[in-house]
Amino acid sequence: MSALPSRNTICIQRQSGHDPLPSEMSNYAPTASNDVVFSHLTALQIVRTACLRDNVPITSSFILSDNAPGISFIRAATKAMKSECPGVAFRAPVHYLVRSSSRHSSPRLCRRHQHAGTLPRESVLRIARGAWCVTPELAFVQEAAIAKDRMPLILLGWELCGSYCTELTGRDTAYNLRPLTTRDKISEFARHNPQLRGAQKAIEALRYIADGSASPRESMLALALGLPLRDGGHALGMPVMNYKIEASEQARIISDRMSFRCDLCWPDMKLDIEYQSHESHANEESRISDSRRANALASMGWTVIAITNDELDSVSTLAAIAETARKHLHRRARPRFKDHYARHIHLRRTLGLPVRE
Repeated sequence: MSALPSRNTICIQRQSGHDPLPSEMSNYAPTASNDVVFSHLTALQIVRTACLRDNVPITSSFILSDNAPGISFIRAATKAMKSECPGVAFRAPVHYLVRSSSRHSSPRLCRRHQHAGTLPRESVLRIARGAWCVTPELAFVQEAAIAKDRMPLILLGWELCGSYCTELTGRDTAYNLRPLTTRDKISEFARHNPQLRGAQKAIEALRYIADGSASPRESMLALALGLPLRDGGHALGMPVMNYKIEASEQARIISDRMSFRCDLCWPDMKLDIEYQSHESHANEESRISDSRRANALASMGWTVIAITNDELDSVSTLAAIAETARKHLHRRARPRFKDHYARHIHLRRTLGLPVRE
C-alpha cells in the first residue's frame, strides 16, 4: 500500500470542487487533477510579468498529479491567469511539470519535465485557478539542470538578482525593477535541496553571480573583468554592484549629494568602475554631474574609472583598463593561458559583446 501524503503535503488531485479558505492553503489545496504547474523559464516570465514578486509560496510540500495535463488544460490555465493577472505574458516553448513520463507526446510548442518526487516546501506559487508556477529559486535550479553551457546560466542569474529584465524573462528589456530573487535565496534553496537535479550546478554558478546589477551591459562588464583567466575574464574578482557610499562633509559640498552609488565596486580597495551608457551620460548636465561625483569620491580617497560603451566594445581598450584596475587592486598578473586571447573572445561572444579591436 502506498503511503498517504502528510497533512503538510499538497497533492494535486480531483476533489469535490469547492475552493479552499485562505487559512487552509498552507496545508491543503483541493484542485483538479490536470492543473498546470509551470516551470523553468516559463515560470520566470510569469512571475516577472504577472508581478508575483510579493506572492507567498505554498508553505507545504507539493506532489504533482499522475495525469499529464493536455493542451486544453494548458489553455484553460492560461486563460485563468490572464483573467486574474492581466499583465501576464510568456512565450513558447511553454515549460511545465509532470509527475511521471507519459506515452503521449507533449503538446506542440510545449516542454514537459518529469519530477517524480515531492516539490520542496515554499517552492510553488498559486497564480490562478488551475495554474501554479515554481518560484524563481527553483526555476533557476531547473535551468541549471538542463544548461549545456555555464555562461548563459550565469547571465540568467545576474538578471534574476538584478534590477532589470531582458526578453529572456520579460516582454522587453526594462530597468529599475525589483529583483526576482537574490543570490543568497538561490544559494539557501539549492543547499537545502541537494536532491534536486541542478542544485550543485546552481551553487557553482553562484560563485560568479552578484546582486544589484542595473543593466545587461553592467553584468557583461562585471563578468568580463571579474571572471578568472581560465574562463576568458581579466581575473579582477567579482565586484559589488551598485554599492552605496555615504558622502563625507567635503564630498557633500563638492557634489551636493548625501551618498553615491558605484556601478562596479571593490570597497576594500576603494575602486569604483562606472559604466557610462549613452542614455545616462549623453548631455552636458550629466557630464557636469559625473565630474562633481568623481571629484567628491576622490576627496574621500576613492579611485573612479569610467568605461564608455565604445570602450566596453573594444577588446584592446577593455584589456588596458583592466590592467589599470589590476594595479590599483594590487592583483598580480598571473601567467596567462596560451590560448587566453581565444578564451577571452569566446567569453565576449557568449556574453553578447562585440569582438573588435
